[in-house]
Amino acid sequence: MSEKGYTKITVSLPPELIDELPGGELPPEWMRVSFIDEDSPKPDIERVFIPLEVFGNAMELFLCACFDGVPMVQSDNHNYVPASWIMGNRPDLEEQIAAIVGRVIEMNHDDPTEQG
Repeated sequence: MSEKGYTKITVSLPPELIDELPGGELPPEWMRVSFIDEDSPKPDIERVFIPLEVFGNAMELFLCACFDGVPMVQSDNHNYVPASWIMGNRPDLEEQIAAIVGRVIEMNHDDPTEQG
């Protein structure tokens, strides 16, 4: 599935927080991009699509997601899946994934016209 019908959100940070990151640089943009299915009545955790390969072996996760019939958004040669699916497969990252979803939803509500 392509980006059509989804709102693209690119997470950014204030300069003082960027300085605290390893190397003092933001991660590549694709790692900071998420998509929101605006038309879905599902809970946020199921509407926010996050980059698959950040959470493990990209090919292995891609094949598992395909086998499970998980919807995907493809953008710039990267695959994005619902945060709920990642959380189900990586319960050890539940807090971090919930924080990502919260930040994406917050940014979308702040000013969705600036998000790309």
